[in-house]
Amino acid sequence: MDDLLIPNEHLSVLPNLLLFETLMYVGEERFEWVAGVVVDEATKELLYEVWIKNENRSSQFCTRRRRKSKMPIYHKIVMNGRVLYREFDSARGHYELEMITEQELIEILMDQAVESSIEVDQEAINCAVRGIMSTIQREMVQNYITYLEMVSESLYFYY
Repeated sequence: MDDLLIPNEHLSVLPNLLLFETLMYVGEERFEWVAGVVVDEATKELLYEVWIKNENRSSQFCTRRRRKSKMPIYHKIVMNGRVLYREFDSARGHYELEMITEQELIEILMDQAVESSIEVDQEAINCAVRGIMSTIQREMVQNYITYLEMVSESLYFYY
C-alpha cells in the first residue's frame, strides 16, 4: 500500500485484510483529487477515509474502532462447568490455540487497555510544596493541587 494513501502508522491499526475503494477526479483547474475509503468487508462499516489533492493528504479514522481494532476478540467457552476464554481472529475466522482463564484474560486486557501507571505519593508532594520558599508560589501550587483533586474526584464520580 502506498504510504501517501495510508501511512504505515495508520495501516497498522486497520484490519490485516482490508477493502480499499478509490475514486479519482481531475478538475478544470488541473487539480487532481483522489479519495479513498477503507470499509469493513463484513459489516460495510466505514473505517478510514483519505482525501488527496495534488499529493497533499488529509486522512482520518471514521469510527471509534481505531483503538478497538488492536484489541483481540475473546469467546467465553464453558467446558464441563469450567469457564475458559479463547481468542478469536475474526479476520481469518479461526481460534488461537491456547485457552485461558478469566484471571489471565483480565491481565491480558489490562495490559492492552492501560496506557500508563501514575503513582502519587501525597507525603512527597506535601514535602515538595512546603519546600517552595515564596508564599505566593506555594499557595498557587497548593490551590492548583486542590483544583486537580476536585477534578479527579468529579471524574471518578462521573464514571
